[in-house]
Amino acid sequence: MPRKGGRWPARLHDRPGIHGRAAWNHPDAVAWRHLAREKLEPRHPVVLVTPCSNVKPYPRSPSSAKIRGVLRRLGLWDSDGPGLYGAPRDIEWIYLSDLLGVVPYDRAHEYPACCYEFPPDLAMDGMAGLVIPEIRSVLERYLSRGRARTAVLYLPRLYLGVALPAAERSGIEVRVVRYHIFWGHRELEKELRGVIG
Repeated sequence: MPRKGGRWPARLHDRPGIHGRAAWNHPDAVAWRHLAREKLEPRHPVVLVTPCSNVKPYPRSPSSAKIRGVLRRLGLWDSDGPGLYGAPRDIEWIYLSDLLGVVPYDRAHEYPACCYEFPPDLAMDGMAGLVIPEIRSVLERYLSRGRARTAVLYLPRLYLGVALPAAERSGIEVRVVRYHIFWGHRELEKELRGVIG
């Protein structure tokens, strides 16, 4: 797919979405961040944090397919579970989103997670003063609640700089796996195998 204006264009499915700078203050994005900060909580002791994707909903992305493969090999995937591809078993998989903060895998098909475009260059450069503190706050509050004991961060370097301080402040054990779209999944599998023992 050709690049447009120096970045990959969004590939949205199912319905029109919210786009660009205005997306940050869109009432649905604000409501989701509030939900993630105040109400969502991990249901399992291990939380896997991965990046969101320009493909919406995120589970349709190639990187999500590779992570599902890792979880399948480890016996942490329920192919008959809800959703198009099934669902994680005994592990909480969340996406770190520039716009929404935290999106659990099993809610990634819901609006607005399924239908937005908020480019990383806008989030990390143009609006970083708003976005970065908000993402950290949402992630820290999320990880501090529920059953979470360990967070495995499988994020690109740029997002790791945002997520790591929040995860460490949450008070749970934090493990970092070097992210690489092509070969990093082997390291992720090894780390998860050690965590779930």
